[in-house]
Amino acid sequence: VSGLVYGPVAHGGSWTITPGLSVSEAFTDNSGLNSDNEDRNSDFTTQISPTLSIAGEGGRSSLTLDYTFTQTLYHRNTQGDESNNALSAVGQVELWKRIFFVDGQATISQVVEDETQVSSDSATGQNINRTEARSFNVSPFLRQHFGQWLETEPRFTFNRTTTESDIVEDTKTRTASMTVNSGRRFAIFPWSVVALDRKTQNDGSEPSEYERRVDGSFSYVLDRKLTLTGTVGWENIEDVGLTEQPKGMTWSGGYTLRPSSRTSLQFSYGDRNGDRDISFNASHRISERTSVDASYSESIQTSQALLDPALAAPALTGFGLSESTFRQKIFRLNFSGSRRRNTFDGGAFWEQRDTESTGVRAINYGGNVALSRRLSSRLEGSIGLGVQTTDFGTADDREEIDYSASTSLSYQVRNDIRANLSYNLTLTKVNNAPDDLLENAVSIGLTKSF
Repeated sequence: VSGLVYGPVAHGGSWTITPGLSVSEAFTDNSGLNSDNEDRNSDFTTQISPTLSIAGEGGRSSLTLDYTFTQTLYHRNTQGDESNNALSAVGQVELWKRIFFVDGQATISQVVEDETQVSSDSATGQNINRTEARSFNVSPFLRQHFGQWLETEPRFTFNRTTTESDIVEDTKTRTASMTVNSGRRFAIFPWSVVALDRKTQNDGSEPSEYERRVDGSFSYVLDRKLTLTGTVGWENIEDVGLTEQPKGMTWSGGYTLRPSSRTSLQFSYGDRNGDRDISFNASHRISERTSVDASYSESIQTSQALLDPALAAPALTGFGLSESTFRQKIFRLNFSGSRRRNTFDGGAFWEQRDTESTGVRAINYGGNVALSRRLSSRLEGSIGLGVQTTDFGTADDREEIDYSASTSLSYQVRNDIRANLSYNLTLTKVNNAPDDLLENAVSIGLTKSF
C-alpha cells in the first residue's frame, strides 16, 4: 500500500480514463465454507485489484467500460490462490452518419455454479462454487427514416457466451431482425412490426434452438393518462429442452396508465411461447428522491441467455447454471431513496423455473435491505441484511434458507484514497442436512484512484 504511485486522471476531449488499485487484507473463520460437522479452518487472504474505468464520447463513438482484475492470495491454504476478472462494457460506433451503426456489449462475472452447494458473498468466499462467465455481442445495424411516416432498422447480432464450468456448454447465437416503427404521423395510433430469426448453437453439437417470430404491436392513445396496447404475431420455436415446441399465433392485450407524472403502470395478458403470458411494470415516485418499482414477466430461458447482456437481466443468485431450457416466471420489487445524510435501497423477488425435460419446478424468493449514512464529511457507514429461500423441487424435498448480513465503514483519506473496513456474516440452513453453515469474515483495505 505504501508503494502506491500518485498520478492524474487522464482526459482526452470528452473522454475520462481512470485507473485504480485496491489492496485489502481479510480474515475468515471458515475458509472452505464447511458445515458445522466438518473441520472449519480459519485463514487470512490478501486481495490485490487493479481497476480501469473509461467513459466518454468522441466523434461518432461512445464507450462505458469498467474492468477489475483480482488476485487472491491465501496465507495458509496457498492452493486456494486464484485470480478472476470483472468487466462491464457498452459501446457504439457511428460508421455512416445517422445511418450505419455498430453496437457492442461485453461482460465478465463470477456466477454461482451449483445452487445445491454452498456459496458466499464475502471477499474470502467468492472463489468457492463460482465460475467465470464471459459474454459479448456485436450488432451492426442500419437506421433509415422515411419522412414522418416510418423508420426501419435491419440488424444482425452475434453473441458468444463461455464459462469455465462443465455444467453448461459454450454457445454462439446469431440473430437477424427487421424492425419497422411508425413515425410522427401516427401520434394517436403508433405501431411497429418486428421479424426475427435466431439460431443458438452449442459448441460441438447441432444447433440446439431455433426461434422465428413476427410480432406486430399497436397502441391507441385515448388521452394523456391512458393508452390501449395490443400485439398479434406468429412464432415457431424448436428446442429439444421443451416437451412441446411452440408454434402458431401469438397475441396480447393491455394498457399503459399514467394517472400522474409520478406514477406509471403497464399490463398485458395474452398467449406467447405456447402458453399463457402475463407481464406488468409499475413505478411510483413517492418524492423527489424516493421511488419504488415492480415488474412481473414470463419467458423461455437458458442459463447462457441470462448471461447475455443484450438479451436478459442477470440471473438471480439463488439459482446456479443449468444445461436445460426452462420456463421462467419472475417478480421483482425494488425501492430506493435518500433523506438528508441517509441513503437506502432494497427489494424483494420471487422466481419460478419449470424444466420440462426433467419435470422439476424450482422456486426461489427473498429480499434485502441496505442503509448507508454519511457520518461526517469523510466518514460513511452502511449496513445490509438479506434472506432468500430456495425450494429445489427435488425428490428429497431439499430446501435451503440463506441469511446474510454486512456492515462497513468507509473513510476518505484524501480525494484519491479511500480506506474501508467491512464485516460479512453468511448463514445457510438446509432442511435435510446434518448441520448448518456459518462464516464470519472481516476485511480492511485501501482504494487508490490515479
